[in-house]
Amino acid sequence: MARKHRYAVPNSSIASFPVGVKLEMIGYGWVYLHISLGEKTAEIHLSDVFDPFPELLDWLQAVATGDFPAEFDIDEEGTFKTLVVHAFERDRLLFAVLGTFSETELVAGVVDRNALVAEFRRELNGFFRNREQFIPSEWVITKEEEKQEDENPLYLDRILGHPFLSKPYGADNVK
Repeated sequence: MARKHRYAVPNSSIASFPVGVKLEMIGYGWVYLHISLGEKTAEIHLSDVFDPFPELLDWLQAVATGDFPAEFDIDEEGTFKTLVVHAFERDRLLFAVLGTFSETELVAGVVDRNALVAEFRRELNGFFRNREQFIPSEWVITKEEEKQEDENPLYLDRILGHPFLSKPYGADNVK
């Protein structure tokens, strides 16, 4: 019978890193996503060519509801960044931002799940609700969306109506 190696069991005394999230629209079709864990920060370039926001919100919803492990790739138009979470303890996660093809660790550490979720919610809601931060005309909407504007909700309505952003803090059903 195989026994668990003593180093394969998470050490509950490891401190959680504070999480910081900042979105910055830097020009037509580009948003920078800065994710900080403690003193280290990863910068991810989000492109409207490969709009990551709908999938990012789905990934965050999985994190909020405790659906682990969860992984999400962001295409920066040639290079990739991957956001990964694994359950560590009930409300603590091992969170990492990895570089192209998961070969480079940009930031990684143990984080409080509720703090990670709250920080992303706060920043995403603030970013998309502030027209000085997010300029919809500089984030390309497909021709089909323009043609079907009466039938489909506008881009911001779809983003802000996503279950991750439309739920009040603490309303997640954790598994």
